[in-house]
Amino acid sequence: MELEIEEMNGIIDEEVENELEKEIDETLNIDSFKNTSAFSLDLSVETLFILFKKEQFVFDPDFQRRKVWDDTRKSRFIESMILNLPIPSLLVAKDDEKDQYIIIDGKQRLSAIRDFINPDNPGNGYKLKGLEVLTELNGYTYAALQKDPNMVTYLSRFTSYPIKTNIVRNYDDKKLYFIFARLNSGSVPLSTQELRHTLFPGEFSKFINVESEKNQTIRRILKLKVGKVDLRMRDAELLCRYYAFKYFLDKYDDTVGSILDYTYKEINAKWDEYKEKVALDLIEFDKSAQLIYDIFGENAFKKYSPKDKVYFNFNRLVFDILTVLFSCSENRSKVLNKEKDFEIFYKQLFEDETFADAFMPTTSTQAKTLARFEILNKRFNEAF
Repeated sequence: MELEIEEMNGIIDEEVENELEKEIDETLNIDSFKNTSAFSLDLSVETLFILFKKEQFVFDPDFQRRKVWDDTRKSRFIESMILNLPIPSLLVAKDDEKDQYIIIDGKQRLSAIRDFINPDNPGNGYKLKGLEVLTELNGYTYAALQKDPNMVTYLSRFTSYPIKTNIVRNYDDKKLYFIFARLNSGSVPLSTQELRHTLFPGEFSKFINVESEKNQTIRRILKLKVGKVDLRMRDAELLCRYYAFKYFLDKYDDTVGSILDYTYKEINAKWDEYKEKVALDLIEFDKSAQLIYDIFGENAFKKYSPKDKVYFNFNRLVFDILTVLFSCSENRSKVLNKEKDFEIFYKQLFEDETFADAFMPTTSTQAKTLARFEILNKRFNEAF
């Protein structure tokens, strides 16, 4: 089972990496960056304290649940600073209009510092624990360090530690995705959903984050164990894909990433108009997914090969078209007691060259994306 999970995660990782490449492919050139500026500076903890108090860093408490460090890990990060060990640099984008910094990379590191010094409620930061070198500091809060004359050296080393910070100005979404990709090249590819959630905050973003994390269908697809969360927000991306293609398929003219961005921006901006519909369509999503599992069992959301007569691994394109199709109660009723007939119908769809080709690279073109939905809907209405 562990091997199966690793193989599936590898496949999704590859899809994530490929999708990010498509997101930036041929959309940027040297002129794209002529107005974008980037510079580096060292920020001390004393400076960060001031910026925290002025709320110039954008922290999203709802999002933080995904990748929160425990107190031991945060404490060891503080210990590294006191020991003057190197730590990774921060990457932020300056929103000049709001005079705030969007944290692109380093949110957990900044959180570890902020939660320790606790500028909003001094004296109530966490106690250092699990330190491996400076064991004498275990049990100390930041306030306790300030009060203990024997800790002056430790305190000074911490507050004066220079944190290298890279700041990007005059950016747009495309450029930040590009920078994000380059930042993570050569390491485990990170889902752009993490960045998307940061770039487009709002009530819909919170809804997607919370509901996707607990949705049993998505947890089943991703094979998440009880109590585990998906750290790269693949669950949030899947749920967003459902809303994107259900509501805005007619807006699709670029890449999957673009329509997901559009979905976030549009629904966040008009949340009062959408919130009831979004909630009701989440119920329809669950009903849709349950029917798909009833029909296919563990072959749900998988592409079929007529030639080899086998199902392949989980496929997000299949997820898109089937969840949207059966989110309509009328369509669900059409296959009532005809589940086997639909599976046969589904397999036969892949004998259609145009339909099958729509699942072959490059899958994100407008023509292939529309073909998947249009052929399925047309054939379904003819057959059922």
